[in-house]
Amino acid sequence: MKKILLILLNLIFVTNVYAANSDLSIDSANIWITPESPVSSFATTIYARVKNSGSSDSIGTVTFTSKSTGVKISTDQPVSVLPNGTDDVFISWTAPYGKQDIVVTIIPWDSTDNSSNNTASIAFFVDADPDKDKVGNQQDSDDDNDKCPDIEDLFPLDATECKDSDGD
Repeated sequence: MKKILLILLNLIFVTNVYAANSDLSIDSANIWITPESPVSSFATTIYARVKNSGSSDSIGTVTFTSKSTGVKISTDQPVSVLPNGTDDVFISWTAPYGKQDIVVTIIPWDSTDNSSNNTASIAFFVDADPDKDKVGNQQDSDDDNDKCPDIEDLFPLDATECKDSDGD
């Protein structure tokens, strides 16, 4: 009887050890930026919330890559997530003007991780800000900060001129 009990306990223990796993995941709903309307002359912060759906602690790294160029836009960010928990990582990046599509990828250190849920992306537009006033041209009524509103400015991107005073 003792032998059967020891065998059963051993099976339960071994089953529990092998049942322990980790599963880091990310989805597009858990990636966001600040400011909400980024401009090209100032840094944008990109956040990613990584979830562990497994029953054991998990660690890995998170990469942020430009989809159009395939180039990483920052250094890899370490992540450590408790079972059924989340961890946020972020980077600061001064994005160029135009549409940006950033791919966030988790590289788990556990080889048994489900890799089908380790990549997500976020797309956003970065407005131009030639006068560096932190207001993108789409919302800026004076793109060159020459105190002449763009609707009256014959040279809206030239801070040295507003009207054609010399007739050229």
